[in-house]
Amino acid sequence: AYHTVIVVGIPVLGPENRNEAIRFTKLVDALYEHHVKLFATAAAEPESLYPAGDGSFEFARTVSRLREMQSADYMARGHGTD
Repeated sequence: AYHTVIVVGIPVLGPENRNEAIRFTKLVDALYEHHVKLFATAAAEPESLYPAGDGSFEFARTVSRLREMQSADYMARGHGTD
């Protein structure tokens, strides 16, 4: 198990990138559920990573999780200990 994951270069995803948005959502869900720290660079703030397209409404949960994962409380928890 990993306690920290680093992802570099997350692009803004358009409607044609629905599959990529789904895969990114699944990654964030898995990291969040296992209390893994995520350090990432992206082309935009979380709210603007997948602004339109099929599933963009559901992507709001991913944005919420990314915001929580940036919080001091989340970062202070024990990570990767499940």
